[in-house]
Amino acid sequence: MISVSGNRFSGAVEPLVVNTRHGQVVYALDGSGSWGTGVEAAAWFREWIASNSKVFEPSPQSVTEALVTAIQSLPDDITDCEFHWSFSLAVAICGSDTVQIGSSGSLAAIALCPNELKHLFVPTRLIEELVSHGTISADEAQSHKYARIISSPFFGADNGAELQWSDPIPWCDDDRVVLGDAALPRFLEAHEFTFRTAIELRDAIEGFGGSSTSTVIVHRCPTSG
Repeated sequence: MISVSGNRFSGAVEPLVVNTRHGQVVYALDGSGSWGTGVEAAAWFREWIASNSKVFEPSPQSVTEALVTAIQSLPDDITDCEFHWSFSLAVAICGSDTVQIGSSGSLAAIALCPNELKHLFVPTRLIEELVSHGTISADEAQSHKYARIISSPFFGADNGAELQWSDPIPWCDDDRVVLGDAALPRFLEAHEFTFRTAIELRDAIEGFGGSSTSTVIVHRCPTSG
């Protein structure tokens, strides 16, 4: 079972679910808050992936190759922009026995397994780098004005198609994989997961101090028999 939600802003891009012979692939794209044509690029990539997803098998290599091809096909009205077109992108490859995540920018990825949270991708925030360099204290970071600034590379930076891929992890009955705002890891450490829909989770994270961001819940329902 898969529940998806775009952000609450104008031009929100709904995550894309692609069914394959071996499982499902979910693409979460979010250009909110980006400079330049990031919002337009996220929408364009969603349409391109939807039109071309059947021509490649789901794997980190094939997804990356497809994204490289897409970058080469970007229209001029997106690329001819002084502030570029990069955005946040996360991909969940959900096979019969394993799940693997590739992510970039502000989209975090967490696997919810029995009695365990597995951090598959945690975006790096600028304030965490400032704390590590001693520029501000950990206490100051809690309410700092830079708390939402992400320093992880965004998809498309320097026209690159690289995502940071997790190792494949076992994918068992009742496990969940969640994609969402950079505040997601901190939110899930403080709250019991009781959410049935992605929009409920998105709004709860926003209320926790996160941003309204493209959100995905993938629930592997128990198999019968």
